[in-house]
Amino acid sequence: MVERPISVCVLCGLPAAGKSSLASVIVAEVKACGLADCLLLSYDDLIPEDAFQFPSETGSRPETLSLWKLYRHKLLEHLEHFIQNTARNSDMLDPEDGIDAIWKSIIHCLEEQNMISPDRKGVDACQYQINKKEGPLVIILDDNFYYRSMRYEVFQLARKYSLSFCQVFLECPFEVCTQRNSERTCPIPEDTLVIMRQKMEPPDPIKNSWEQNSLILQTHGSILEDIHKVITLLTTAMEHPEKQLEDNTEQLEIDRAICASNILHQSDQTFRKLVSQAMKTAKDNKVPSCTLKQLAEELNKLKIFFLEDLRNRIIQQGQSHVPEKEVAEQITAQFDEEKDIVLQKIMKNYSENPAK
Repeated sequence: MVERPISVCVLCGLPAAGKSSLASVIVAEVKACGLADCLLLSYDDLIPEDAFQFPSETGSRPETLSLWKLYRHKLLEHLEHFIQNTARNSDMLDPEDGIDAIWKSIIHCLEEQNMISPDRKGVDACQYQINKKEGPLVIILDDNFYYRSMRYEVFQLARKYSLSFCQVFLECPFEVCTQRNSERTCPIPEDTLVIMRQKMEPPDPIKNSWEQNSLILQTHGSILEDIHKVITLLTTAMEHPEKQLEDNTEQLEIDRAICASNILHQSDQTFRKLVSQAMKTAKDNKVPSCTLKQLAEELNKLKIFFLEDLRNRIIQQGQSHVPEKEVAEQITAQFDEEKDIVLQKIMKNYSENPAK
């Protein structure tokens, strides 16, 4: 249990949906109405740019996926480190496993928002003074969070320390997001936006009990009405912090994680066999090496995409009655179909343009 009441609010939606603008207004209103102190953490500001190549540029660079996941995992680790210390109003040390780019970005953000003192203590300059404040703290996480499992990881953190948890999903027409994105200095590749829209999983409080404190806002709504709804959501969440897991429930989650790892490994092997079969078919049809390379890149990209989808589906099975094996079979069948489509498309292009 924490001493200082802390709430975590996940702000999610497609890129360019207006999340960052809404986040700034929420922070100002939360402070103005005296509800709580507020900390805004934007993933775009905290995670290095090379991580955002996922998922559109992973065709020939599968290591990008691991890097992307590693950065997100590290961010939550560092957030937990901050929560542990600020809850007790105690000074904070650098992480024991070393300082990385994510930690440096978080420290800069905490200093800017007056959460910690810029003056460090100690000979090694690795200790930070938490600015002791009375009253609750609301931490807003601004990111796409398009997979439900991404948000569930934040919920697990809140539950672990009996924090309050809620989420705000900003719904925006895809055409509007695309237009806004194109006007940015560093726009996200359009195929990435398309994939995110396809994989976007809005909150579903009816199906998932942990998503009870959720709010879906339309971008064309009144900003005053939206802020009022968000403040009401935050107030409700703060009154009902999450309860920690019982020991046996935690063991069930550990067992599920082991099972998920086994299923993912088996599925990865199955996907590799399907890819090998597709490559053999192309070779038997005298497809040239340059086209084979293109096919390999396309299929590898597809394999990574479907494995990530499977991983996130399995994580969510704690809230579903569908067996993990059945989910894996469904995803494998979908991958097989998409694999055939890619193979037929490339072979058709080659037959029509053999000179290439």
